[in-house]
Amino acid sequence: MDDAINAEGGIIVENGVFDIQSFESGIKSDLNLIVNGGTYTIAAGNDGMHGETSLTVNGGDITISRSVEGLEGATVTIGGGNIHVVSSDDGINASSGTEAGGGGGGPPPGMGGAGNNPFYMRGRHVYVNAAGDGLDINGPVEMTGGTVLVDGPTENFNGALDDTGEFKVTAGTLVAVGSAGMAMAPSDSSTQCSIGVAFSSVHSAGTLVHLRRDDGREVITFSPAKSFQTVVLSSPLIHKGTAYQLYLGGASTGTAKDGVLSGGVYYGGSQQAEFTISDTITIIRAS
Repeated sequence: MDDAINAEGGIIVENGVFDIQSFESGIKSDLNLIVNGGTYTIAAGNDGMHGETSLTVNGGDITISRSVEGLEGATVTIGGGNIHVVSSDDGINASSGTEAGGGGGGPPPGMGGAGNNPFYMRGRHVYVNAAGDGLDINGPVEMTGGTVLVDGPTENFNGALDDTGEFKVTAGTLVAVGSAGMAMAPSDSSTQCSIGVAFSSVHSAGTLVHLRRDDGREVITFSPAKSFQTVVLSSPLIHKGTAYQLYLGGASTGTAKDGVLSGGVYYGGSQQAEFTISDTITIIRAS
């Protein structure tokens, strides 16, 4: 056993400062792992944080700079915290030993499937940079708040989003960029609207994706960390009956945080599409 912290029972961490380097998992529980606070810097040879039955993060500053899978549990719940994950496989993985693992793809956007391992996103901030699936959820996803940013895979055998149940978004901000082979989007059971963009060619890292309303109000400006061919966006600023313009390239004077540029002016990009939202899920084809 080469886990840095391993328990046969449950673990509750309230606070503290942890600088962890491990050959296997950083923090692992054979039952439930609950993180309520603290500061974590983890470089792991396997999972960054793992709860066999469940993994719950209610608070804390978590930086997983190296992992195979960043956060993993049979059920994964994010209720708070500031989380950054780098993974060679899945960024967040909700699965059990009997579920099919990452790389298998899932049903088309808006269609549910089977699976009993859910992911609940309740609030605060999650950034994932994954070589495999960004979110690999073997069950349903419920996003009711917070921000999820995913720089997903560049190869086509994984996707920025991969679930086998409904992906229901009722609030929060979601940006997921990645390859096209296994691309998915939130389900049409969502109450908050989403946009899925499929480009005809791969665009290089750092090429800005900018979405604005027809009145000029910015919805999101995002700078992907890797090459990409698909983008999924969900935001409280995306509404039915409102017209939007999608731009690619250009520059922004905004301040960058995990790829999102805010508080500045976007300029110089090429318009890819202009459309009015009529459905919960809108798919855009662009060059």
